[in-house]
Amino acid sequence: MRMVNPEQLQHLARLLNDRGGVTDDLTAAFTRTRQQGVTDRLAALKPLHHWVDDTAVDLRRRAGYAYLEDGKPMLALATWAGGGTKDAKWRSKESLADWEDRIKPKILTLIPGLAPLGAVGDAKAIVHDGGLAVFHGINMTKILAGNSLREGWLGSLKNNAALSMQNSDSVKVRWLGTILERVNPALRSL
Repeated sequence: MRMVNPEQLQHLARLLNDRGGVTDDLTAAFTRTRQQGVTDRLAALKPLHHWVDDTAVDLRRRAGYAYLEDGKPMLALATWAGGGTKDAKWRSKESLADWEDRIKPKILTLIPGLAPLGAVGDAKAIVHDGGLAVFHGINMTKILAGNSLREGWLGSLKNNAALSMQNSDSVKVRWLGTILERVNPALRSL
């Protein structure tokens, strides 16, 4: 039986190596001793610097496992990537799918080495959705215009234009009028 609160583990990890934490304090102490020329007095604390970083990573890893055991895989990924739960909190009236769509790009940008991938993923989604909108818009216009050309307002306009062209003095224009009169697209449904 597990008796650990993942949020407390994350808080402890933040205290160790986030801004203003133990890592910053150790760095400041080593900088001051170096400036004063007494680094030998803090020599025993040098291993503590690595221990703090390693422990913070381990605490985040354990918090991620705790989130997995609680059935919160997205929080586990956010934790392992070094992010907190503040961005991963559920908003009121937000569905699970909406929450996952909102949190996935944030998680990707938190994983070292994959930071640009989140922005690219968002751009890819926008381009994909935009492309679908353009594709369906063009197809709908093609269908509606074709149906109107066959049986609607554009059909009567086409017939009037073809008749005017066939009464022309130019042979090529009369020929084009004949071709225009024969245009009869298939009737399509949406």
